[in-house]
This record gives sequence, C-alpha cells and structure tokens, in this order.
Amino acid sequence: MWLVAVVAWLAPEAEPERYEAAASLYVRADTDHTTVISPRVRVRAPIVDEHSHVDVVYAMDAWSSASIDVRTAASPVVHEQRDEVGLGLDRDWSMGVATVGYRISHENDYLSNSGAVSVKADALQRTVTFDARAFAGGDIVGRAGDPGFRRTIGYGGLYFGYTHVLTPTTLAQASAEVRGQWGYLASPYRWVSLGASGVCADAVGLCIPEQHPGRRLRVAGVARLRQALSSRWSMGGAYRLYADSWGVLGHTAQLDVRVRPTPTITLGLEGRGYTQGGADFYRVAYPSVPSQGWVTRDRELSPMWNVRGGAMFDGRWPVSDSVVLNVGGLAAVGHYGYRAFVGLDAVTALELTASLGVSL
Repeated sequence: MWLVAVVAWLAPEAEPERYEAAASLYVRADTDHTTVISPRVRVRAPIVDEHSHVDVVYAMDAWSSASIDVRTAASPVVHEQRDEVGLGLDRDWSMGVATVGYRISHENDYLSNSGAVSVKADALQRTVTFDARAFAGGDIVGRAGDPGFRRTIGYGGLYFGYTHVLTPTTLAQASAEVRGQWGYLASPYRWVSLGASGVCADAVGLCIPEQHPGRRLRVAGVARLRQALSSRWSMGGAYRLYADSWGVLGHTAQLDVRVRPTPTITLGLEGRGYTQGGADFYRVAYPSVPSQGWVTRDRELSPMWNVRGGAMFDGRWPVSDSVVLNVGGLAAVGHYGYRAFVGLDAVTALELTASLGVSL
C-alpha cells in the first residue's frame, strides 16, 4: 500500500484511459506591475490502436507590464499575447513508452519552433525507470515597430533521468540536463546606460543596446527523494544545481508534504528556495563598454534569490463507469530579491492555477 502511495505522489499517473480532455487557467500578478493570464487546453486520444496516442495542446499567455525594464526604457505599458500549439505522438509497450513531439509558438515579435524525442523504459520488475530525451529548436526574434530587425536563436540538448524504488516506502530520482544556445541571446528591448547610474531613464549618460555572448552552455543536475510516512502521508525533498558558461551558479532546495484524506483527494504544501550568483559580465553599472563588449540589464543574470510557498489540491472522482472527473488547484506566493540591480530590490508575486479534466 505504501509503495503504491509513494509512487503516485512522486509522479501521479492515471489508470490507462482511452480519451482525455483537460483545461487549466494560470494567473500571476506581481509588485513589479506585471500580470500574466495563461489558459491551456489539452486533448489526448488513441490512434491506430490502444497503444498509440496523440496529444494536442493549445496554450496562450496574455500579459501586460509596466515593469522596471519597461519603465527604465521610457516605454508605455506593454500588452502582448503569445499563442502556442503542441502536438505529441506516443507509443507504449510492456516496459516503456516512446514519444515524439513538436511545438510552435508565436507572438507579435517572436516565433519559436522546437521538437523532441523521448524514451522511457522500466527495468528490474519496474523498480527502476530510465528516461532520456533529445530536443532541438530555433527561434526568430523581432522588435515591435522595427520591421528590419530580425535575429535568430538555435538551441538543443539532452536529458537523462533515473528513478529507483529503494524500499517499499522510499523512492529516489536523479536527473541531468545539458542545453546549448547560440545566436542572438540578448533582448531587443533592453538598453544599458554607460557612465551613469545604470538606468537609461536618467538624463545623464549614453544608452546602448544590450549585448550578450552568442553562445551559452547550461548544465543542471537534480536529486530527489520521496518517503511514505504512512498509507496517507508522504514527504519529498529535492536539490538542483545549475551552472552555465556565462558564470551563473544556482542552487535550489525544495520540500513538500502530501496527504490523502480520502482515496480520491490529495492535499499538499510545498516550499522552495533559490539563490544564484551573477554572470561574469554582469555589472550594477557600466562606466564604459567592457573590452569584450558584453553589457546587460537582465535582472535574471544578476545576483538574486527567491523563496516560494504554496498549497495544492487534487481531486479525482468517477462520474460513471467510464467517466472520471479531475479537479485541481494551486495557490502560491513567491518573493524575489535582487542584491545588485539598480531600480529594483524585490518583487512579490501571487500565482493561482485552476484545472479541470475529464477521462473516458
């Protein structure tokens, strides 16, 4: 019983269903005057036979912002919408599943295409699972109001995962990912002040476009452990180490608790903390252009930290012999601190997610 519970809490898997339809809504608002609304719809159905399936996903991000990036560029409030469509095909067999997928997303000044191939296989009487994925893609970057601005980005990478049921109540997981990017890796909307405070809204100083290196290699490793405390309670922890060729080094620690008060309801609390150092070429302010030419106003490349806490709910109820209803929700609050970023010390964000799904 505990083994079933701990596996379900780490990566809940529904019983095999022929058809699934789900919708979710994510809303985020923060103290940096940014709001994001993201609905998502997913449909899954068998093709050819019961062992092959197609997944179709549509997602949309509608956001408005008067953030520090917008204000210091002396721009008005920005409103944007991104539309994304994903298509996946998978084929399962007795000990695993293979998947191929394609995703395209578009917004006013950005077009992204990517594809992935993955394989998951079980071994040792399903106590061990291997997971591998290869992905690649290319983006086209534009700039609103400048039809002559066109830049490209290429990327690709590999992911490897290993999951092991150590005991009837303990499950461990380790994963690693390497990702490479090349091309235009700066933002066409961020400008960097030279010889002033670092903010382009200042009347003093010269402003130039942000310039980043044309290549970036990212690597990350994750270790997770989940322990069933009883037939109803479970606790899990994770640690992630991130490093890249730009000199950013990040650490993430996460802890969560899950409880099933009834066989169909799961409740949970989760917390996460993150800290990172800045990129090698990041400066609070640039007196002049550095010798290598790289300058940035990207706060994600500055020394920073964040903490996030949330509560989740998931309920799964059979409506009839062939129909199962799934209802979920998540509420979280995050706080982001910037140790060396001119114009912004901290941001607090509220995140809400609601989901509804049907399987038959």
